[in-house]
Amino acid sequence: MEKCPHCDGDAMLQSSVGNGECSECHGTGGELDPLEGLAEALSDLPQTCKECGGSGKCQKCGGKGYL
Repeated sequence: MEKCPHCDGDAMLQSSVGNGECSECHGTGGELDPLEGLAEALSDLPQTCKECGGSGKCQKCGGKGYL
């Protein structure tokens, strides 16, 4: 089985690729961009990651970590 290259981390630098976590929020499910997070907080919108929808899982492999 091949590790998913879309998970958290860089395929060339980190062995954590294939861990099943979203590479945008690093598995937190929250919005990490400070400006977007502040704008959402001020407007009472949920501060969720746009890539994974707040699940914290890599959407390419469904959180399995492998393709």
